[in-house]
Amino acid sequence: MSNTGLSDNQIVSKIRSYQTTMKLCKFICVISYFCIIWFPLGLLFNYALGGRGMWKTITIVGVVSIPVAIICSKISSKQASKLKTFVGEYVVKDVLAERLEVTQYTPSPKDTLDIIKKCTIIPKYDRITISDYIKGTYRGVALSYCDLHLEQEDTDTDDDGHTNTTYRTVFKGHLINLGLKQKIEGFVKIKERKNPRKEKEFLSNVFSGAADVLGIKTKDETIEVENEVFNNQFEIRTSNQQMSFYILTPQFMENIIKADEFAYGYTNIEFRGQNAFIALNTGRDSFEITKTVISKKSLDNSRQQMRGELNRILAVVDEILAKDNLF
Repeated sequence: MSNTGLSDNQIVSKIRSYQTTMKLCKFICVISYFCIIWFPLGLLFNYALGGRGMWKTITIVGVVSIPVAIICSKISSKQASKLKTFVGEYVVKDVLAERLEVTQYTPSPKDTLDIIKKCTIIPKYDRITISDYIKGTYRGVALSYCDLHLEQEDTDTDDDGHTNTTYRTVFKGHLINLGLKQKIEGFVKIKERKNPRKEKEFLSNVFSGAADVLGIKTKDETIEVENEVFNNQFEIRTSNQQMSFYILTPQFMENIIKADEFAYGYTNIEFRGQNAFIALNTGRDSFEITKTVISKKSLDNSRQQMRGELNRILAVVDEILAKDNLF
């Protein structure tokens, strides 16, 4: 029995119902799209043959398939939204409560959050998708978290003057905000430099053509520290050199390098005011049901996957919280 009052069998039944409806709608959409492709050919032959033979039927099916595809696509989208909300309420919240004191959890926020508005280390974007907004405390420190997918708009114009708009992912991962016990005057930003190994392994789709987004070129003051490994891996920008050296002690820099190992992505950190922002550009969303849930065992497997995701995120936070004089 979960903390929300539903048994695992009831949770499995509900998730399976959502997933089955989504799969059926997607299957119908595929068939409909196939029929729509054949529609122009059917229309041509129907006209040529004067409405005789199977081509008349193909034409009718093609016409009907257009609204069917639209309706099924909308139903599938609504079911996905309902599944996200249900899983958040009856699965994710219980997993989060094992490690965090959660005061608010919203699976699919509709409005841009303050955590995003205040953060300046995420890239500029034209389109945003937010999920899994969490607010609470961890180890006595105020914590906010959300998954982000940020896209920039690219517009190309061909020789005939026709424009084509596409969207390029510039950030997909996690944004964390930790509350500081004392206010910092100014800011310190730590941004990980491009790493060819990481891009080849799992982030090439996220960072392809986005060198400027990673922020190597800047008008802000940049500094270097005595740790050459840290200098090679991260760029440091600050409004106050003395404050940055107060924050970036030798031990803390080692902690950040270690935190990046847990992140399995690009790690960017910003200290500003009474906030520490951690942006982990991993190319992944967290706390999703990625496989079909058909039994209690598969539900337990999904919970275990979510625990692993939460542990990796909190492992990064643990290293940052080692800076006792800030937290």
